[in-house]
Amino acid sequence: MRKLLSRWCLNSCQEGKVGSFFQTLEIRKPAFKKRNQLDLENKTEQRLDADGTGKDHPSSGRKERQPSKPDYPFPHGETFKKEFFFRKGKRLMAGYAGKIMAVDLTNKTIIYKPFEEELISTYIGGRGINSKLVYDGLKDKTDPLGPDNIIVFGAGPLVGTIAPAAGRYTVSSKSPLTGLFADSNSGGHFGPELKFTGIDHLIITGKSDTPVYLYIQNDKAELKPASFLWGRDTWETEDLIRHQLGDGRIQVASIGQAGENRVRMACIINNKSRAAGRAGLGAVMGSKNLKAVAVRGSGMVNVAHMDRLKILTKEFSKKIKKEFSYTMMSEYGTQNFTMGTNVLGALVIRNWAESADYNHFDKVNPMAIRKKHYVKRKGCFSCPIACGHICEVKEGEFAGEKGGGLEHGVTTPFGVGCGISDTNSYIRFNNDCNRYGIDALEFGLMMGSIIDWMNHGLINKSDTNGIELGWGDYNGALKLLEATVNRQGFGDILAKGSIKAAEMVGGNALSYLNHIKGMNWGADDVRPFKGYLLSLATSTRGADHLRGMPTEEIFYSVIDPLKATSYDKAALVIHYQRINTLADATGLCKFATKSFLQAIGMEDMLEFYNVVTGKHIDITEFIRAADRIYNLERHMHAQEGITRENDLPIGKWANEPIQNGPFKGERIDLESFNKLLDEYYQLRGWNTETGTPDPQSIL
Repeated sequence: MRKLLSRWCLNSCQEGKVGSFFQTLEIRKPAFKKRNQLDLENKTEQRLDADGTGKDHPSSGRKERQPSKPDYPFPHGETFKKEFFFRKGKRLMAGYAGKIMAVDLTNKTIIYKPFEEELISTYIGGRGINSKLVYDGLKDKTDPLGPDNIIVFGAGPLVGTIAPAAGRYTVSSKSPLTGLFADSNSGGHFGPELKFTGIDHLIITGKSDTPVYLYIQNDKAELKPASFLWGRDTWETEDLIRHQLGDGRIQVASIGQAGENRVRMACIINNKSRAAGRAGLGAVMGSKNLKAVAVRGSGMVNVAHMDRLKILTKEFSKKIKKEFSYTMMSEYGTQNFTMGTNVLGALVIRNWAESADYNHFDKVNPMAIRKKHYVKRKGCFSCPIACGHICEVKEGEFAGEKGGGLEHGVTTPFGVGCGISDTNSYIRFNNDCNRYGIDALEFGLMMGSIIDWMNHGLINKSDTNGIELGWGDYNGALKLLEATVNRQGFGDILAKGSIKAAEMVGGNALSYLNHIKGMNWGADDVRPFKGYLLSLATSTRGADHLRGMPTEEIFYSVIDPLKATSYDKAALVIHYQRINTLADATGLCKFATKSFLQAIGMEDMLEFYNVVTGKHIDITEFIRAADRIYNLERHMHAQEGITRENDLPIGKWANEPIQNGPFKGERIDLESFNKLLDEYYQLRGWNTETGTPDPQSIL
């Protein structure tokens, strides 16, 4: 216990710097500053202006936002000491804090469960162990919004170490959006702080009779009343919890009004712009009357071979910065994907009506957004890329709106997908989604379908309570977002999710959706890229690119993209699904891995894992663990009745050919796609008739 990981990397990673990782043992809290004097990073995280957000447009019909409460002084002179975790006088296993905390909200009990070595050897950690804990604890046919559903937070063995981009955590549960097992992943600083408290995984069951939030500080945990937070957005909630507890470094994962109202696409927000976004898990927290989880730890993750880890980290930080994708991600964040899909002719325009030649792309491309709105970069824990950006509306409508996380999942579905080219509205929409705690990608995609419903006479203004909707109309979209979050009028129907909403609208409303297993897709047009389509179809949480998007096919075209059965395309998809599974299990950000054209491959991930944990597993065992995790998740889907039929795309993208651009006329041919599914199932060892894995493959 000589030198310990410094909070310095929380700051330096935000500027994309690599430097000394160590400093002295004692870390003193900063002296109090007034709100307007606080640094944006405030040592441990990006501080966003929750006040000063500008006035709403007069036509929006909404009240002017009230500023959040100011931060208050910390106790002067209080000092935290960093120390390795010990149990009964012995140092814990390396890479793992060594505890699983179980919270029963119904009975208000908090206990620790043993962390078995077998759990680690079979499921690694993070998403892997989360999935096993959900599988073991979830009853058959559980209502996702009922008290019997469980929700699990977990951080993998690399999280909280100096390994590059090792700051991710996973939230797992049964999704109210899809009705299936699902998980969501987020960055920022919450995951490492959870590990610093001495906890790897947090299991939450039951339902509180009144609103509460969970506060964990090292070995102490308590449920605190949260009635004063209920009705507040996530930005206010984060500030008020820190204010109440007198510590600006507390990390908070919270829900906004969308989660409270059980909107089925509600998400969980930490650091004000980092989201566990997909699958509606914020609604699960809301159904349990759990407003937030707040964590503060003074511990440290033990590393088996620290000297070797320092060398590896320095080596790969340099490699990461030499990759072309580093320049694109650090300069433009995930908005650079919008540029990439436009170059490929794969932008989804006006709900799959077109796929290329967006006539306002000069206004919405990443360079234009950076020039008009950029303030500074923002990074997650220990990340040399720092792909996050703070953007601000500097003039015009919504002037003063400022926030982080303006991602490809906003600029494409809400922007290009709805024919909206006003980038000021992008920032307003993004901030609203982060404050309310709602999945911007899912809602943006649903908006495109709703506009189609109105244009084709399935709904009218009387159905939407007078809200006018049309391509390019951002004010109507923002009003409908607010109505959905508060479950007002037509918004109450939309809050049930796009599938149930389409069923209630009736007619052929379902045909205007584009989904797999109840999760919408439309950030990129995958009709030309059959491997990409296969990865969405076989994803274990619905149509989602972060499960195994095969970037070699999309960006390099080394695997003929137009032919479903060319060049072992199924094997390529499985390879990328393994990389993504292991990144989620160890706690690495996918943007630093080969999955997104970066430096860290599967073998490199394994080396980091062995160096941190002191284990000596080989690549075969590592891959088996990835497959075991994936098979377990698929097995849980099969228990809910999912079969091969559910792996087929549904909606406009499945039925219509591409109308323009370089891939004009290209469509999804179900005969060839089914042959590709056969190949995939055979390689996975799944039943080719049902698409279900062998139960032995999850053990």
